[in-house]
Amino acid sequence: MVVNKSLKSIFLVFILAIFNIQPANAVENGTPGAEGLAVKVNSNYLGCTGAVWQSNIVITAAHCVIQPSGVLATGINVSAYVNDNWVKSNVVAVKVSKDFTSHVKNIYGQSSHADIAFLILQNKLWDNLKFPNLKIATASDWDIYRTTKTWLEVLGYGFISNSGAEIPTKMPLSGMSFLDVELSAGGKDWAVMYSNKSSICKGDSGAPVIYYRAEEKAIVLVGIISSSLGDSQCGDFQFNVSTSVFTKLSSFSELAAATLNTESKYRTGADVLNAAYENLNSYTAKASDLRAYIDQLPPATMRRMLKNKDLNSIYALVDDYADEVSNKQVILDKSMDFIFINSGVLEANSPSYATNFKSSFAPYEIKAKALFAKVAKLLPSAVCINGVTTKDLPSNKKCPKGYTKTPAPKMT
Repeated sequence: MVVNKSLKSIFLVFILAIFNIQPANAVENGTPGAEGLAVKVNSNYLGCTGAVWQSNIVITAAHCVIQPSGVLATGINVSAYVNDNWVKSNVVAVKVSKDFTSHVKNIYGQSSHADIAFLILQNKLWDNLKFPNLKIATASDWDIYRTTKTWLEVLGYGFISNSGAEIPTKMPLSGMSFLDVELSAGGKDWAVMYSNKSSICKGDSGAPVIYYRAEEKAIVLVGIISSSLGDSQCGDFQFNVSTSVFTKLSSFSELAAATLNTESKYRTGADVLNAAYENLNSYTAKASDLRAYIDQLPPATMRRMLKNKDLNSIYALVDDYADEVSNKQVILDKSMDFIFINSGVLEANSPSYATNFKSSFAPYEIKAKALFAKVAKLLPSAVCINGVTTKDLPSNKKCPKGYTKTPAPKMT
């Protein structure tokens, strides 16, 4: 397929304008890529690229997170360069199809089946109101792409040449346009693309293959790069074309739906837990301020306060609440545990913990508010301090000359 150069330029300018694309170096003979669509996926095993699908879900190649032994890699995290800063999130769950044949390659150097993994993030990477409405290609979409000359683009964080040039360390992402594309039906879940312009490189595994659907003003996630390059840094050009293989996302609608379900269950519990952390931090700070203020009281007043049972109850309650929050964090984390490959879909099957967590945290929060309010009534509203000397605030509410009035901390 030969593309008119003017049409090609118009297409690139259009995409640049719509999505505020910034230039970046990557992918052999690559072109600028759109910020916010591709991210880095790292672990103790491999460095790859991933595609942002939902604010808390990234899609990548299964072989990027499943080791040759079939065991899940450790330390999986995702990072993106956004608004001149790196943002990062750990991965709390991975969902891989039971059909993934770990590192068994076909003739194109691609894992033969189901080389796809959905990553559930602990925290979303950023809030971006301009982020495009990403959709996963359907089976109907795929039929159109197969029978129509289609323009696709791959956005990767890989090397930029066969000479081993460094992977970009700072720019948001890189990309290459496959404007001269032929699609092969491939197998059940993969397809082949050809380009006479550019090639994927190491580090591009898991990179999004996208199609811009102009009529809906949406970017469609068509697939995930799955090719293996062997000892080469980038793909070879044979007969003036480079071959890339990607996993078709249209074949994994059930896995995508299962991931949304698991993420939703995790998120409800995580949101309640995050609110509990905020409350705990507030109570801890108040308890610290309270102790610091009591230490400044006149000796007789200090002794009276330190004998108060409610004051001691505050410190004990904050410690107990911290233990409860920590225990619930362990429960939530365990709900995202995985099983080994080939034992079915790596499904967390986590229940929704939101209601359980709320009922567990509520007694601590109710009691903490009551205790702080009760102790606040016993505190002098302020004291007069001059160096290490402390006096009670006189009835006229004015400190003697040379003394500074220090009000009690707010306990509300």
